[in-house]
Amino acid sequence: MDTDYLNDKRWMYAYKTKPARCHPRFVAGVNFFIDYARERLGVQGNGLMRCPCRKCENGQNLDCETIKTHIVLEGFFPLYESWSYHGERPQNQTHIDPADLNVT
Repeated sequence: MDTDYLNDKRWMYAYKTKPARCHPRFVAGVNFFIDYARERLGVQGNGLMRCPCRKCENGQNLDCETIKTHIVLEGFFPLYESWSYHGERPQNQTHIDPADLNVT
């Protein structure tokens, strides 16, 4: 598992538009996020977990494929820095400086 996506989460917000969120780095990051969460939460198959997209804001339990689609279409909800609903412990928390988010 490539922990670069966990240690530096700027990739989550660097691709602000739908077309940009099809960038291979973003898609790979989303796949990492899903795999990480499934492993940490013990989600089997395409089981349910909270969706961290801008629309759902961790309020909806959805299957993994739908979550991937939501994230690509909507992006992650703002400043979800610690994946607390997806198995991350506080020691892995990385602060994202909003000034770093103006990458397209």
